[in-house]
Amino acid sequence: MNEDGMVKVKRSDDQQQPQEQHIEKPDTSAFTLESINETCRPKDLIGFASCLDKLVWMKNMWKSDPCYGEWGVSDNECSMLQYLADIEHHCPTVKTNTTYIHNLKQEKHFDRAVLRHELNGLLEKLSHMQPMLWIRNRIDRMSDKWLSGVDQLVERRRNLATVDSYRKQNILLVIGVLLDSSGAKFADNAFHGGPLGELVQWSDILASLYLAGHDVTVCISTDDLKRYLDSYMQQSHNCPPPVDTYDVVFADIMGLKKISKTIKAAHLFNCRMRVVDSFGTEPEYNYRPYSTSKTHNMEWGGLNLFTKQFYTMFPHTPDNTFLGFVIEEYSDKSKQQQQKESMSNKKNNSALVYGKVDMFWQGKEPYIRGIHDVMEVHGTVDTGGPLRHTPKYVVNHGVLPGDELQQLLRSSRVFVGLGFPFEGPAPLEAIANGMVYLNPIIQPDSPLAHKATTFFKNKPTSRKLRTQHDYASTFIGKPHVIDVKISDVTQVKEILTNIINSPQVEPYLPHEFTCFGMMERLSILLEKQDFCTTSPTWPPISELKLKLSDEVDDCVETCRKSELICEPDFFPHINNWQVFKQVGVECTSQHVPDGSDGEIDYPAIDEHDGCKLQNVRLLFSCAGRYTNMRRVCPCRGYIPGQVALCESCLQH
Repeated sequence: MNEDGMVKVKRSDDQQQPQEQHIEKPDTSAFTLESINETCRPKDLIGFASCLDKLVWMKNMWKSDPCYGEWGVSDNECSMLQYLADIEHHCPTVKTNTTYIHNLKQEKHFDRAVLRHELNGLLEKLSHMQPMLWIRNRIDRMSDKWLSGVDQLVERRRNLATVDSYRKQNILLVIGVLLDSSGAKFADNAFHGGPLGELVQWSDILASLYLAGHDVTVCISTDDLKRYLDSYMQQSHNCPPPVDTYDVVFADIMGLKKISKTIKAAHLFNCRMRVVDSFGTEPEYNYRPYSTSKTHNMEWGGLNLFTKQFYTMFPHTPDNTFLGFVIEEYSDKSKQQQQKESMSNKKNNSALVYGKVDMFWQGKEPYIRGIHDVMEVHGTVDTGGPLRHTPKYVVNHGVLPGDELQQLLRSSRVFVGLGFPFEGPAPLEAIANGMVYLNPIIQPDSPLAHKATTFFKNKPTSRKLRTQHDYASTFIGKPHVIDVKISDVTQVKEILTNIINSPQVEPYLPHEFTCFGMMERLSILLEKQDFCTTSPTWPPISELKLKLSDEVDDCVETCRKSELICEPDFFPHINNWQVFKQVGVECTSQHVPDGSDGEIDYPAIDEHDGCKLQNVRLLFSCAGRYTNMRRVCPCRGYIPGQVALCESCLQH
């Protein structure tokens, strides 16, 4: 049974494609919690708004597919409820003395994941996949740094006594941007000024998983996708197979859409998905019924996954998982050697502009001219077409290979943002090479603000950018990052003069963007995150710190003001009536929404101390608000420079 309560049945033997048999939704108005057999009746259904609908459907339709009987479902209501709880996760788990269903899942033996100290096996595999050339080159170029990161990770695990705590997993990577013929064009464009953010992230995911000791399969064709997920092509569309071919499936949004279109029973491994999503997906855009009620655009949203399954490039919102990527460091030498050399090897008083595409320079001539008045201006603009907007006084190097770009970053003093592209990896690479990044402020009603609005219009997020690169501004700041108004040329020139007259800035690289930091983070996330259960046990609940918001802030801001981070995985633990007493509120009324009156703000307290709980797990949300209620926020601490993790997260 899928999310819409539809049964999928096969056509006659001469027709290979399935059809959907739409079953009229049963009337559940007369069926309540008290109607359930008391032997297996849950104490409540809070957070499981669809449970009764699913149970009524199952009572009427469990014979519609033999697979239900194979799992042990019978006309016994408790068998249906146990199946819906333990297998499909639509209902809360009930502890009873009787096991009603058969666990067809074959118990899987996991070998211990042993860290690898080589990349040759991975590089050899990628050498036979032409669209992976840019990714292979990056991994090869950074191989020494990756292997150094493995050594650091070994030492960390020894110190924490967690060397034997990681399971070797079978992982599939579906790289949607490189799929088939269109993917080949995208791959080729990477060498001619095309977008690199996605390829950077895929490169670092691949290297991290391989070095962590996992079995990794890369998919860049639809034919291979069908072959790798063949068990789901043959499987009933209603029940999961006894054996999952892959423990985890990574895909970008394009890859996820290709999976849904190609694999008949793709919804059966939804909980195993990890979606590489550069800009993030907030809960209100993810849960389709709610998003539709708010008239949000559905082009990239409405996927109905847990929002922690979306892995982002930067820590935009704690509702998603911060995956990150690795910044290429400016030297293979030790930090002590780097610091000594940075003092003796003075940089040129030159500026390198962040803009590989000529169109990015449009309308920026006064800003660039002001910079040129103070220092020499360099660029890396693609020369495949006419340069209509790049000034002729700019020393243009064209699109450079990675190692040559690193040399240019090492020799330049200032990295100049143009306002676009938003939130790319390049500014952090410049900062890691000892450059000062001029970070354009996005002023209201400015051309940049309109561009940002247009850029994010159809993306599943309500984030409002303050600068071209908010992470750099918020988590790094001066002296490495200086926010500037590009319309105030006089101020820009003063800033540049101060940079020239000040000591050279030291290279800076946050731990979370190192090879060691990324491998540490990703290996823990793979081991601990489990979206195939209704009761997440990680991060450790001992990290929970409850906070009550005011009428304006969302939970992201409420936690931030206490130097904490909101943790959405704690929402199921606090979505109960007792939590209101813990924050000092005596409820004058209690309400659990059962339809369209639900909001992402819940659990929350209205102006009359009326208490409301969340009834849809996919709507638990740290970000955003639609009411003026005070929100109950689950916060936790975090490791500076490794915001995705907490101290106890490393061991538990």
